[in-house]
Amino acid sequence: MKRRKQERRSNSKKIKYKINNWSEYNQSLKNRGSLTVWISKDIEKLWYFSKGSICKRGRLTFYSDYVIEMMLTVVLQRIEIGDRCW
Repeated sequence: MKRRKQERRSNSKKIKYKINNWSEYNQSLKNRGSLTVWISKDIEKLWYFSKGSICKRGRLTFYSDYVIEMMLTVVLQRIEIGDRCW
C-alpha cells in the first residue's frame, strides 16, 4: 500500500513556471482581487434616504435601502467566490 502511494507521488511532478517580468507579475497579484462596479447616474437620487440626511458634521448618514441591498449583494458575491472582503 505504501509503495503504491510513493509511486504515485513520484510520477506526478509539479510544473515550475519561470517568471521573466517580475514587475508585471507583482502588479497582476495586486490586481487579482480588485473589483470595479459601474453605477448609473440615476442612482444619485436614490443614494441617500432623504435630503436632510446628507453628511453634516457630527451627523450620521442614512443610506437608502437600495444602496444597502446593493452593497450586501457585492459582499455576498465576494464571499461566494471565496474572497476576503476586508
